[in-house]
Amino acid sequence: MTGGRNGAAITMWVGGPADKIAFYARLDRITDGADAVKTLLATRDRLDLARVAQPSGEFVVLLPQHASPIIAWAAP
Repeated sequence: MTGGRNGAAITMWVGGPADKIAFYARLDRITDGADAVKTLLATRDRLDLARVAQPSGEFVVLLPQHASPIIAWAAP
């Protein structure tokens, strides 16, 4: 099969209390979804945070243990 998708590169994946890993979200670069990200990162809830690289920027994915995932967009 040719022309298939290869996926995207996960450049970072960390886990822990939200307020301790907030640094890795790089809030100053998030252009879409920043309010939801800030609200979640102000808690002490445990979550995983992943950065997914794309040519024009990256997705910041927050995976809290007891809530729905949040996906934000960050400029390069």
